[in-house]
Amino acid sequence: IYRDFPPGPRGLSVGASMIAQCSGPERYYGLLALIMEQQDKWMNSANPLIELKKLAKLAGMGEDKVDECLKRQDLANAINERAKDAYEKLGVESTPTLIVAGKLIPGAIPYDELDKALKANDRAKLRMTALQEAVAHARTPLRPPRCHPCSAPRSRRRGPTHGHWRCRR
Repeated sequence: IYRDFPPGPRGLSVGASMIAQCSGPERYYGLLALIMEQQDKWMNSANPLIELKKLAKLAGMGEDKVDECLKRQDLANAINERAKDAYEKLGVESTPTLIVAGKLIPGAIPYDELDKALKANDRAKLRMTALQEAVAHARTPLRPPRCHPCSAPRSRRRGPTHGHWRCRR
């Protein structure tokens, strides 16, 4: 799951996140990748908004849609709130930061390390699933004994055979 965590300068990063959000679900990750790839270019530009609008245009967003998007205070507040929660509740201080099974992995890490963390998480999930199944099995109430091979409870039997030829024991 990807979450926005706009780094500084805050206003520019939040604006870039907003533009990506407004591009729609089918274009979101493509535009986001483009914005991140070109981050040095648009952040260090004399007019970053013009550079961001150029990137948005490549993704099929017109300037009017970008301007409309940047006026959405609700979207800006939501992005800032998620970033604040990530900082305060999870300890995220930089990008990129990965969280695998509740463990914070800050910074860009090699694929081998990420793979190792994910596999360790999978093994932990398997152990947890086995433990949950054992606990669920232990909590299963005992059923009253039934005669074999039919499923009639002993309390419903009428005499030794209760009408079933196999239960004549």
